[in-house]
Amino acid sequence: MSVSHSDVSLRCPKMIWAVLCVRLAAATFVSDPEFVPSKETDEYYFQPGDFILGGLFSFHQGPRGATCSQNVSEEFLMWLETMLFAIQQVNRRTDVLPDLKLGFYIRDDCLDEEMAMWSALKIAQGNPVTGNLSMQLDGTGTGQIVGIVGPANSRRSIYAAKVGSLYHLPVMSIYGTSVELGDHNRFPYFLRAVPPDNYQVEVILDILLAFDWIYTALISSMDTYGINGGTELMTRAGSRGVCFAFSYHLSIRPSAAQLDELVSQIRELKELSVIVMFANFNVVLQVLEAVRESNIDRRIIWIGTDAWPHAYLTSHPVLAPVVAGSIMVRLYKADVPGLHDYISSKDSRFTEVSPWMQEWWDSHPGCTNLSQCPVNAEGNDVAIVHCVYAFAYALDAYVNTNCQGSSDCLIDRSILMDFLHNVSFDVGMGHFRFDADGEPTGRYLLKQIQYRNKGYAQVDIGEWDTTIYERHERLTLDRSKLKWEDGWDGPPSSVCAEHCGPGYIPVGLPSKCCMGCTPCLWEQIVNGTECLTCPERQTPSENRTVCVDIIPRGVNWEHPIVLTTVILAVLGLILVAVTVAGLLYYWDHVLIKACSRELSVVNILGVTLTFSTTFPLYATPTVVSCTVSEVMMSCSITMLFATSFLKANRIYRVFEAGQKTLKKPRLISPRYQLALALILIAIQVIISTVASVLNPTKPSVPPRSPWELYCPFTYNILVSSFYNLVLVLLCCYFAFKARKVPDNYNESRFISISVYSMVLVCLVAVPVYVTARETLLKVATWSFAFVFNGFLTLVFVYLRKLYSCRFRRPEGQQASLGDDSNHGAVNRTFSRGGEKLFTRTTTICPSVQI
Repeated sequence: MSVSHSDVSLRCPKMIWAVLCVRLAAATFVSDPEFVPSKETDEYYFQPGDFILGGLFSFHQGPRGATCSQNVSEEFLMWLETMLFAIQQVNRRTDVLPDLKLGFYIRDDCLDEEMAMWSALKIAQGNPVTGNLSMQLDGTGTGQIVGIVGPANSRRSIYAAKVGSLYHLPVMSIYGTSVELGDHNRFPYFLRAVPPDNYQVEVILDILLAFDWIYTALISSMDTYGINGGTELMTRAGSRGVCFAFSYHLSIRPSAAQLDELVSQIRELKELSVIVMFANFNVVLQVLEAVRESNIDRRIIWIGTDAWPHAYLTSHPVLAPVVAGSIMVRLYKADVPGLHDYISSKDSRFTEVSPWMQEWWDSHPGCTNLSQCPVNAEGNDVAIVHCVYAFAYALDAYVNTNCQGSSDCLIDRSILMDFLHNVSFDVGMGHFRFDADGEPTGRYLLKQIQYRNKGYAQVDIGEWDTTIYERHERLTLDRSKLKWEDGWDGPPSSVCAEHCGPGYIPVGLPSKCCMGCTPCLWEQIVNGTECLTCPERQTPSENRTVCVDIIPRGVNWEHPIVLTTVILAVLGLILVAVTVAGLLYYWDHVLIKACSRELSVVNILGVTLTFSTTFPLYATPTVVSCTVSEVMMSCSITMLFATSFLKANRIYRVFEAGQKTLKKPRLISPRYQLALALILIAIQVIISTVASVLNPTKPSVPPRSPWELYCPFTYNILVSSFYNLVLVLLCCYFAFKARKVPDNYNESRFISISVYSMVLVCLVAVPVYVTARETLLKVATWSFAFVFNGFLTLVFVYLRKLYSCRFRRPEGQQASLGDDSNHGAVNRTFSRGGEKLFTRTTTICPSVQI
């Protein structure tokens, strides 16, 4: 017989030392006073074949010691029978290993790490009858050990994988999902039949995000399953937007103090409604019992992993209500065709069975057939079948490739690993293959624990498929099948964050995972968790999410300032109407006739225009409204102060001329006075018209307030204002010059009061207009100034006259005149050397003391 690569490997010094180390480890186990293998722990079940598959199952459970004392596990009995059934199916096939047979070598690991390693060593050493290490090389007919199926969890799989690495023996775990086992540098000969926990982590995160459960907590067991799975979950959660309020690690057998501390944390976090528990079944049961006894004032939704005792929980009358509404993640399980009939056919009277099945028969007197005494077990039958078929297909490919289909073929197990990584098959329970990382693909079932038909059951609500390329499409949920406890219409909220309205961004609070809100500046939008300033000429939208172009607008007529000035303007116009009515009523009264009725009419029109200027100032800015506002402002001031100037000038000239000459001053008649007033007003009209034509005022937007539209009064208004300033100064000058006229003719005093007040108002209004940032304040300043000036003119010039006409007789009126023809007349007698020459009468507007 030719010597294969395996013969050479045994001669390699490295392999020799490895085998010696394993022998030494085995000797250490035996010399340990706490670990003395007994008859029960050394039991095995062997069937020869061309290729031997080892098997590690936890038929017993007990403390570390000489025996595995507890009763045989019905669940692992069914797992063993599933493996035997799969081997039987392979041996009957003609397309896989047609001329070769699979045998098996099964041992009990007693649910203990040391026992798992010891049992793996016994399998790796070869023939259980002779103890011949060269069983894998010789042609004695007992077969070659090609791999081990099992153990069933991550802790024991690590120990078995170490043995596999030393012996170059492939180990395919049924349930070893720990991320740690995915390190191919540490465990080059390790495989598994189910997806690793990093996939399960993705399932959990997708579930949390599907229900917006971004505020949760993590409880994990302090073993390789819980530590690695929990760490992976914490690592990936941050990038997915899920935050854990706390992460609590419990020992395999948690103490009462640990459980009390955990329950206290859960009780304090009032917003916490969802908890992920990445732990083995023992920790799960103790945590749920502690929560039940604590009477927490709210329901907790649990996210359970594949290590939870699912069937046990739904059948437990006390713990089932605690997990009602919770969501369980389970590895995909399908019915294995023919398996049920195979198990039901087991009969203790006619069928050869394993020592552990015989032990079960012995513990159930009266039971001879499993169809009469059904076994209460829940397992992952599909994974076991896939393990057997993966080895079968890999061996078939190896034999056909390297040995041309010959039955006399020695297996190099390091090369066999390459064939195992490349297997791809479907035996009616879903497609099985390994990905580029050497990890199996697969599906997860999502189940919710619900109360139905007077009991609790696990209801399928969806699945998660690792074979789908797009990660966001892997989760499928049937929300119509969801049922929430305590009358919830939908999933409970598990978020510790304030709802931030438009213009607010979330900020962290002192409590972990909790968020508050802080406002952005008014010119900023919210971009996720940032405040971004809008570009120039843009403003935030109503919901503060995007920047939109600013549409400038005029002042708001509903603003209190606008309403106030408009009401005052309307009252002013009403008062003008009353004044006009009074003037018409007393049109022929001596006071009215003596004060130049013609100029008074022009002045009243100016007052009317002053009050009316408010309305175009507040109108929506256009070229027309801006031009009208400019013209009305300029002409109203001109009409007011042109007439006041002419009146003051007339009074001054009459008294000044009367002291120097007998000649009557020129241009003081009403006709000339009216003509002069119209000329002065016409000049302003021409100035304003030319300025508006040459440089029309267009609505503008202030740089600091791009949303406001207003009329910028610049050069045009300056030219008109300069002309009006000249009139105001002339008016002030002549009013001042006429201050020494007799008290009975001191109308100039009231004119000066009106003029000075107007100047003062302008001195206040102009700086406010120039420095104001808001358009409303600019426009309202001018409006108040004009309204105030209108009231000043009415009160000091006209209302006092009407009051006198109604309630007082003018002082200085000569009773002897007997009529009103000389009311307001000034009589001056001119004499020479005591001789009276003549008397001249000049009519002016007398004053009345009120």
